[in-house]
Amino acid sequence: MKTFLSLLKREFRMIFSNQVVMAIFFAAPIFYGVLFGFIYEKGQADDLPVMVVDLDNSPMSAKVLDAINDNTALEISDLRYSVANVDKDFKQDKYCALVTIPDGFEANLLMKRSPEINVDINTTNILTANYSAKALQVVFGVINAGIEIEALKKKGNTPQFAMDDFQPFSVNYTRFYNESGNYMTFLWPGMVGTIIQQVFLLAVALAFAREFEKRTIIHILKHKYSALQMIGLKALPFIILGTLVWLVVAIMFPIFKIPFSGTFIDTFIPSVLFTLSLIFMGIMVSIVVPNQLKATEILMIIAAPSFVLSGYTWPLYLMPKAISAFASVIPLTHYLEIFRRVAFMGGTMSDASFHIYSLIVITIVCFILSWIFLTAKLKLVKRSRKK
Repeated sequence: MKTFLSLLKREFRMIFSNQVVMAIFFAAPIFYGVLFGFIYEKGQADDLPVMVVDLDNSPMSAKVLDAINDNTALEISDLRYSVANVDKDFKQDKYCALVTIPDGFEANLLMKRSPEINVDINTTNILTANYSAKALQVVFGVINAGIEIEALKKKGNTPQFAMDDFQPFSVNYTRFYNESGNYMTFLWPGMVGTIIQQVFLLAVALAFAREFEKRTIIHILKHKYSALQMIGLKALPFIILGTLVWLVVAIMFPIFKIPFSGTFIDTFIPSVLFTLSLIFMGIMVSIVVPNQLKATEILMIIAAPSFVLSGYTWPLYLMPKAISAFASVIPLTHYLEIFRRVAFMGGTMSDASFHIYSLIVITIVCFILSWIFLTAKLKLVKRSRKK
């Protein structure tokens, strides 16, 4: 036991001796978690700048302008009464949309000629484009409904009959799990989960690669430790340190008011599996690639595109099969899906059983391969020492 504690202290000293890795391991999740929290704190896009060209300048077009400004997602930041330099200014990417009210708009409405309002959406940013397009659809839908109902009332229909005649049936839409469409609720957990994966893989990549590169593995061999014991010795410090990282992340949820519907156990077990899968994947690469720089580079190649490949923002079933197959061996893919179902949808682990089993398989496979590769390498080291 004394030997084990002595070697465990050595492991912590080696980890803490690399100040860059320690800074990344602890500072990155905190720094990026707070940074993303403040960036997306508002959660929704409000007061999106809209350019309006009012070529009619009539009471009816004034109602359109008021309706646009009354929508919380929109703000008329530039109102013009001619088309001079409109195209040039719109290309400066200052506006999310360009609304053009045609000349004779009110007169054509009164004559039942169905005038057209032109809406140009700036789609260089899909998020603001979708928000502004949806908000403008609501605005013009309400205006159209109001004009139609008023026309029916002028024909002698009662207000209720006019309403029923205009809308023969109604549709009820109910949103679940992120009712307000809050971007913070959607994106923050995925981004933080990605950062945690990257810092774990980066730190664990050095576990055995450093020992083999500097030939300090001999120090552990003197104590006649087996490959399994060495793997456990290397994994334990990261499990302890990783627990602290997860506690910090958990504290951030109430700080940034991110909703959380899951139970402790249904979130704890997947987080443990996710951590173990990352540790053993990192250890496996660290053994196979006995060079610190190369081991780090290989794991970063895996981790860098993991958020895009995870299916968190773009569904896996829409990706080519080869890419989705590669994504299935990355722990983050399964963890984010588990987290979404448990933490946001209020489900249990059974609702994400496939992804739970996938994390278990990744953990076991990486552990077994680590044991096999390390056993073979230790034999080579022992033979070289005898020579």
